[in-house]
Amino acid sequence: MIETIKTSNLECRAPALAKGDVLFWNALTVHGSLPTTQPEHSRRSFTAHFIPKSQKFLQYQKRVSDPVYDDVDGALISRPKDQAKFLNRLVLFVESRFPGPFQLAKKTAIKFVMAREA
Repeated sequence: MIETIKTSNLECRAPALAKGDVLFWNALTVHGSLPTTQPEHSRRSFTAHFIPKSQKFLQYQKRVSDPVYDDVDGALISRPKDQAKFLNRLVLFVESRFPGPFQLAKKTAIKFVMAREA
């Protein structure tokens, strides 16, 4: 992506955000984060995708899926990583303790699944 930005002479912006700030963008915005310059400070975030019920979810830029929703006080919520489920807690445990091997396994699994669906 960085090479595309450079060769297309596109502008890269990194807004300065303070604790408690909120940033919204649409699905067509290429986004990411710059390297951490102060490792002692957290870069945690809360991420939500707002999708009309009439639409499907695009996963990994290729895979279209129907989200499964829970009704929470009248709001439909999709929770694919719901920590109330043991398997999701187990995945988070492995991911947080072994991030390198986990990301390699995840990347390999995604490639395998996407190749089978192609």
